[in-house]
Amino acid sequence: MSGETVTESQSIEKTWNEIRDLVAELSRLAQSDMTPAQFYAEYVRRLVESMAAVGGAVWARDGGGPIELMAHIGLEASGVMETRAAGAAHERLLLAIMAGGEAVIVPPFAGIAADREASNPGNLLLVVAPLKMGEEAFGVVELFQRAGARPSAQRGYMTFLKQMSGLAGSFAMARQLRQLKTRQAVWQQLEHFTRAIHGSLDPRQTGYTLANEGRTFVDCDRLSVCLQNGRKSLPEAVSGQDLLDRRSNSVRSLGKLASTVVRAGESVWYTGEDEKLPPQIARAASDYVELAHARCVAIVPLFAPQPLETPNRPRAKETPRVIGVLVAEWYGKSDPGDGPRERMKAVAEHGALALSNSIDHSSLFLLPLWQAIGWALGLFRLQKLPKTAVVLLVLAGILTTLFLVPGDFTVRGDGTLEPQVRRNIFAPADGIVAELKVEHGQLVEEGQVVVVLRSDELKQQLSRIQGEIQLTEKRLQSLARRPKDDIPAADRAQLAADEEEQQEALEGWKEQRGEIEAQIAALKVTSPITGTVTTWNVADSLTSRPVHRGDVLLEVADLTREWVLEVHLPEHRMGHLLTAQKELKPDLSATFILATDPGTTYDGQIDPQALALAAELDEQHGNSVLVTVRFDKSTFGAREREFLRPGAGVTVKINCGRRSIGYVWFHDVYEFIQSRILFRL
Repeated sequence: MSGETVTESQSIEKTWNEIRDLVAELSRLAQSDMTPAQFYAEYVRRLVESMAAVGGAVWARDGGGPIELMAHIGLEASGVMETRAAGAAHERLLLAIMAGGEAVIVPPFAGIAADREASNPGNLLLVVAPLKMGEEAFGVVELFQRAGARPSAQRGYMTFLKQMSGLAGSFAMARQLRQLKTRQAVWQQLEHFTRAIHGSLDPRQTGYTLANEGRTFVDCDRLSVCLQNGRKSLPEAVSGQDLLDRRSNSVRSLGKLASTVVRAGESVWYTGEDEKLPPQIARAASDYVELAHARCVAIVPLFAPQPLETPNRPRAKETPRVIGVLVAEWYGKSDPGDGPRERMKAVAEHGALALSNSIDHSSLFLLPLWQAIGWALGLFRLQKLPKTAVVLLVLAGILTTLFLVPGDFTVRGDGTLEPQVRRNIFAPADGIVAELKVEHGQLVEEGQVVVVLRSDELKQQLSRIQGEIQLTEKRLQSLARRPKDDIPAADRAQLAADEEEQQEALEGWKEQRGEIEAQIAALKVTSPITGTVTTWNVADSLTSRPVHRGDVLLEVADLTREWVLEVHLPEHRMGHLLTAQKELKPDLSATFILATDPGTTYDGQIDPQALALAAELDEQHGNSVLVTVRFDKSTFGAREREFLRPGAGVTVKINCGRRSIGYVWFHDVYEFIQSRILFRL
């Protein structure tokens, strides 16, 4: 094979590789969530570069609307938009190609048979292909090539562009599918929202539901609900907040803004531009934004729904009654877009209906009293009286039993079974695990090397320092060889100073070398105690693994000595434990079961000296206090000792004396009422 043939084959292979890379990259972009402007700009750029074209453009239209330019390169140089007549002829050409559904090549100043008025008004060759979703064309892509190319090259242009147009169609189909999924998700969110806000007839609960569920549906940062009280709009609920401080400046400013917009009777979208708003609204909005630091605020009045129009009752022509106001806020963007605006209208419409129903229901005269009286009277009807009497007697007997009969009061906590003597082995420096000398369950001696680390950084530092030492020694030798008798006194003093400086530098480098060598020696990590390696799957987790200084490498525990229980007692149980220690004894008795042997109960005692002084936030147990429970391992038989596993889960009950059965069973409810209800009152 000649050299020319090989070069041509390599060129063809390179061209095909470039085409495959282009197709792969455009396929990836077509499945991304880029905007049409971003995709088509990148699409045209890559086509123009790959075809070495003068320029290119993508045109598309939405539905039956006019065709619009989505992206272009070198459109001015093509001449197709130079005059209004040229632009009209070029547009008819694109529409005709869309209608025909086939790619065409249009020479300069030429037309097509499908439309006589459609033509290429420029002096460049147009290669045009329709963009399709299925069988329907939604746009075209065109490339501007220099005229005069061979017919085979022109056919290659058209074939290539037809293939590339399919990728644009894939992008449009993927985008349309995402839009359909988004619309489906919106409908599901709207259905969930409407169910939630109509779930209660209490105005306050409805307001809180409207604020929280509406914020999620609208996709704003905060949504507030104000209820109308005469001429004032009073903030009732804010998303993400359980209580409102009505005396705060921000809440007062919010109410003032809502009241001002209600008097205007129209929705207001404030983005910081005061010129288009009435002065009263602009002033109130500016004051609130200054406190809330929002970039966009939407204030939408809620109108009471009008009665349905029927033949016997025509719709009354009167101004709708305002029952409240929705205030949506966005902190990160000044224009939320059309989607949130449309969702805000839906939230306002459904929210107004739910609030109107709840307000009408709650406005009934003495409604809670009538509901309670009706329920109570129903119990004493003649047919229910015997059952009511029996139930009251049973309740009296139960209450007497709960208050008078004592029972054992225990507090429960979860924890783990751990050896009393255990140590973590930490990485002394950054490095890579070069050699692992132990495995899970292996017995090691104190001082035995368990892990060997490798630090390329320390080696480089040592090599660099060694080089500095050699260089400094050479400098000293050079200074020492200089004759000192035949030079002036000033030069001899300078020479002595140089020697002293180099000597100090040499000592400093040697000191650094000693430190680095000590660090390298410390890379041989040893066990601090004699015990058993309890870390599971040591080889897979450490072999060739990069570690940082302070990382835990292994855990070694002495399984032959005493074991303890480390119990995470919830902090709200600590009061019972401390009270029992004062009334009974510090080392309270406890019983526990092992997760490895749940069928057997064991006895233990609280260690008062190992009671944590502060509560800590545990990822699994929440806010809790660490309590240590000791037990006598010698009482365990051979069978029970098999269940002693480090880290095994345990459930512990600590004996806190005797209380009434009612308190033993329902102390959680009693404490909840005290902390969450009575305290709040």
